[in-house]
Amino acid sequence: MTALGALSVGLCVLMSAFLLAVSGPLRRANRFLAGFLLLTAIDLLGWTILLFPPGWQVWFPLRLPFGYLQMPLLCAYVRALCFPGQRSRADMTGGLAAILSAISLIPRARTILSPGLSPGGSTDQFVATGLDLAGNDVALHLQFYLYLAVMAVLLMRYRARRRETDDRAGQATLYWVATLLGISFAAHMMVVAKSWAWLGDDRQAYAWLQLCTGIVAVGVNCALTFVALTRQSLFVGIDMPPAKGRGRPVVPGSEFATIDAHALERLNRYMIEQEPFLDPALTVRRLARRTGIAERDLSALLNRHLGQHFFDFVNQHRVRRASALLADPTHADKTILEIAHEAGFNSKSSFNTAFSKHCGVTPTVFRRTGATAVTG
Repeated sequence: MTALGALSVGLCVLMSAFLLAVSGPLRRANRFLAGFLLLTAIDLLGWTILLFPPGWQVWFPLRLPFGYLQMPLLCAYVRALCFPGQRSRADMTGGLAAILSAISLIPRARTILSPGLSPGGSTDQFVATGLDLAGNDVALHLQFYLYLAVMAVLLMRYRARRRETDDRAGQATLYWVATLLGISFAAHMMVVAKSWAWLGDDRQAYAWLQLCTGIVAVGVNCALTFVALTRQSLFVGIDMPPAKGRGRPVVPGSEFATIDAHALERLNRYMIEQEPFLDPALTVRRLARRTGIAERDLSALLNRHLGQHFFDFVNQHRVRRASALLADPTHADKTILEIAHEAGFNSKSSFNTAFSKHCGVTPTVFRRTGATAVTG
C-alpha cells in the first residue's frame, strides 16, 4: 500500500501542476480540479505514513478535515466547466465543516494515534480509517452523496442546453463529466465497503478492499494523466480535430490554407448576408448543408482558424445582433427576453450566459450603461 500510495500522490501532484500551468478559456475550471487533486493527494498521504518519521506521523490525522473541501471543489469544477459564464466558487459549507472537524481533532491528535485504539495494531491502517474514530466518516459520506446529486443536476441542465445544437465539443464535455461522476461514485462505493469491513472488524476483507482501493486509485490517476495527454481540449477548451482527408496541420500559403481561406470567407459572407443564426434550431449539420461545407470540415475550420466551437461561433453572431438591439433607442420598450428571441436565442438563461461570456457584462448592465460594442 505504501508504494501504491506514493505513486497515487505523485500522479495527483503532477496532474495538478499541469492543470495550473495550462492556459485557455477553461483555466478557472482547471484551478478547481487542481485543488481537488491536491486535496486528494493529501488524503492519500495516509497510505505513505510508513515513509515518515514517527514524530511526523502523529500529525497525520490533521489532514482529515481537508476531505470536506474535496467535493465542493469538484462541484465548482463541474459548474465552471458546464456553465463558464456563471460565477463559480467552492461552497463555503465545506470550508466550515473542515474548520469544525479540525477543531475537534486538534486536542485528540495523539490519542487517535494511540496503538491501543487500533484493532489491527497497524498505524498505517488506523490512520487510513482514523476518520471513522474521529466521528467524521458518516458526515463525509453524506456530503459526498449530496454534492454528487448537485453535480448530477448540473449535468442534466447542461445536457438539456446542449440539445439545442449538435456541438461536438459540448458532447465531449458531457461525456467527460458523466464519466468523472461515474468513476467518483464507483470509487466511493469501495471506500464505503472498506469502512464497513473495518467497523465489522473483518480484517481480511478490509485488507483486500484496501489493496483494491489502492490499485483503483493508481488506475484512475493514470487514466486521468492519459486523458490530459490525448484529449487536451477538455482542459484547454479548444478542440482541433483534423479535417477529413487532412492528417497534418495547415501550412500558411499551402493548398489547404488557400482552401480554408476561401471556405472561411464563404462562411462569413453567408452569416452576414443570410443571418442563419437567427434560427434558434440552427445546428452545425444544417449550417454545413446550407454553406456547402462538409460538417467535419466546418467544425475543423472554426477550431483551426477562429479557435471556437460551433456553439460559440453562432452565439457570437447572436450576441452582436442582440447588443445592437439593446443599444438601439427604438427597441428600448422591448424586454430582455424579447431581444433574446429576436437575436436567435430560445431562452433567457442561455442568452445571459452567452452575452456575459462575449461582452463581459449582463444584457441588463449593457443596456443600462449604453454600451455600443461587443467585446470578447
